Amino acid sequence: MRITLIALSASLLIAEIGRAQTFDHSALDAVLRAHVAAGGIDYKAVHADRAQLDTYIARLGTVSEPTFRKWPRADQLAFLINAYNAIVIQQVIDDYPIQRSPNPAALVRPANSVWQIDGFFDGLEHRLLGTQLTLDKIEHEWLRAKLKEPRIHFALVCAARSCPPLRTEAYHGGRLDEQLDDQARKFLNDRERNRFGSDSAELSEIFKWFGEDFGGEKGLRGYLARYLNPELAQRVRNGSYKIRYVEYDWMLNDVAR
Repeated sequence: MRITLIALSASLLIAEIGRAQTFDHSALDAVLRAHVAAGGIDYKAVHADRAQLDTYIARLGTVSEPTFRKWPRADQLAFLINAYNAIVIQQVIDDYPIQRSPNPAALVRPANSVWQIDGFFDGLEHRLLGTQLTLDKIEHEWLRAKLKEPRIHFALVCAARSCPPLRTEAYHGGRLDEQLDDQARKFLNDRERNRFGSDSAELSEIFKWFGEDFGGEKGLRGYLARYLNPELAQRVRNGSYKIRYVEYDWMLNDVAR
């Protein structure tokens, strides 16, 4: 028994040492605590005092892919989710206040949205994991294709009102499951974003765009049920329960005072 306890203690110590060598997200914690309110963010305030955010993102760029791959999966997920959200904020404040783009494709989008910033998702690049990555590449090539975690869709915030709410803290590998489950519950039970009735639901378009990540329609129903009260979960699982999608509100999630 004594040898077993010693071995267990050694294993826990090794795990803690390994986690300590992963990325420190405390700078992003500080930015979010200071400027996030009601799930949105005060871009004006971040714009006026951006040094901490810029330094954090520059530090993200020093992590090589081989180093990243040595981390536990939860730390990899936390790193990329935080990178995505931090870069979104930085790209917004780079163009804040947002002006209407002359690009014809932007005319059908709200004037105060990230679609007015050319290349916001697929053109603007940042140094990450030893290469240049756009937001789309972080999301689709890394988080979705390689790490395959559906709950990222409750955590990635693309600066729109219909996005999941920003947390007042960064994501951390040691608490990631707890944080992502909390995000899922908050998102699904927020009637601004998802509304459940007796025989039908109006869901965020996120579930339409990324349905395959949740296992298609059948898988989605089961996934939703995990985070709903038992009575509602049973109705949602029923194949006759209708699902419709709410048009996404791309207005900026700005709470500038």
